[in-house]
Amino acid sequence: MSACSVRSAVGRWLGGRRAAGVAAVCVALLVAVLPAAPAYAKGKPTPTPTPTTSTPSPTPTTSAGVIDCFDPLQAAASGGACAAITPTFSCVWNNGNGSYTAALGYTNPSGYTLQMPVGTYVNSFYGKAGEPNDWGQPTLYPPGTSTTAFTVTWSQPWQYTIKWALGDKHTVAFSSASSACTSKPVPIVATAGAAVLALLVIMVIFGVANKRAERRLSK
Repeated sequence: MSACSVRSAVGRWLGGRRAAGVAAVCVALLVAVLPAAPAYAKGKPTPTPTPTTSTPSPTPTTSAGVIDCFDPLQAAASGGACAAITPTFSCVWNNGNGSYTAALGYTNPSGYTLQMPVGTYVNSFYGKAGEPNDWGQPTLYPPGTSTTAFTVTWSQPWQYTIKWALGDKHTVAFSSASSACTSKPVPIVATAGAAVLALLVIMVIFGVANKRAERRLSK
């Protein structure tokens, strides 16, 4: 503006026309300067968004082919294995002393060994009030079907129906009035142990007989 004032003074000195020409030049200068005003005069600058990163959730893993079905992450990663296992009931044996023994098993169609903690909602017994949920049932259930994985024994005064819950909402019920066994049921574990013991006895007998035969030949 100071430059314009000087030029206006010169214009008055030179005459009215020249003053008008100087005024037009000042207006042109102002019009040329205004568009070059800083951008922040029209508003606040838009902040640059800060990039964000997200950490993916860890994928549940299983070790040695064993899945803990009481762990929600492992159960979800099992591909339905924890939901597919079912409990089975075979028969009841009258022990003749006021008690009964039932043969119980399971069917595990998956390729995993399923871990079912005893006393939890995935592996518990229900029936008589005040009785524990742990009746000696296994914790680990390998793949396949077992008709007599274990047995349970209860006294005759108990006339209520006993229910075993295994896996995802699968149950089996039985009582002293259920179908009778043709012989007293023996758990597979016990049967396998007896077979191993018998094999060891046979091996010992064979070893002793072999030693005696060698001694006879050496004489």
